[in-house]
Amino acid sequence: MGIDYEAVLKNKKIRATLGPEKIAEAMEDEDFLPNLISEESNTVLTLGWDGDFPGLSGANYATEWNGLYFFGSSDHDGEGPFDSEQEVLDLDYFHSQGTPNPELSSDVLPLERLLEIGRDIVCDDGDQIDINTRLFVLSRGKLVEAQNDATERDTG
Repeated sequence: MGIDYEAVLKNKKIRATLGPEKIAEAMEDEDFLPNLISEESNTVLTLGWDGDFPGLSGANYATEWNGLYFFGSSDHDGEGPFDSEQEVLDLDYFHSQGTPNPELSSDVLPLERLLEIGRDIVCDDGDQIDINTRLFVLSRGKLVEAQNDATERDTG
């Protein structure tokens, strides 16, 4: 689908934020706006995976820039702009069951939301997902934090 940079430039808030000089530069240089968004955007969510084989690893990203949201990926074309965080997070890319060795990270989304997304990614009891460097395991249809050996000894 690709990112619709014309729609970005038509957005009133973006036009006000950029000002006439940067708008003119964006019209003349097709790389200006993509580079600006890439440099200034804030990451909302990263879903990484590792298939334990060359070419089977990658990541999908949801980013925010000046109130607009975008999808980026190592494997798929970017998409956007989206008007809300929810719109970009609802994309199937963030809900693909069977993602190998999945990792979710976000400094923006609460753990509850990350667990919802993570639950869409894992399939079977015993499947694991790393969420903000904490390991969770699917057990009876719910993600529960895995206990490491030190924790088990301390609480045992």
